[in-house]
Amino acid sequence: MKHVNQQAYSQSIIQSVAFHSNAQVAMTAGLDKTICLFQIDGKINPKIQSVYLNKDLPIYRAIFNSNWTEIIAAGQKKYFYSFNIEARSIDKSNGIYGFMDFKINR
Repeated sequence: MKHVNQQAYSQSIIQSVAFHSNAQVAMTAGLDKTICLFQIDGKINPKIQSVYLNKDLPIYRAIFNSNWTEIIAAGQKKYFYSFNIEARSIDKSNGIYGFMDFKINR
């Protein structure tokens, strides 16, 4: 198989790669604050879409939620972002209730 992100290389180090369980889709995210989705075909792997978190959060970890409809992106801050894939909307969460000092370690 070709590189997952050969159609849109990251501008920095990729920190997270995840594969959708029901679709042939891969997600990459990294320190360039960008989440990219790719259609996995084993040849070209075209980019479906990318989202730049025009925020102050380099992404250290990104995962699909349990419904596979959102991507949760976190970094070294107390908050995280959720990206709704279908609505193409970004929401900020101010952290996890009860974990005032929570942050993702490198």
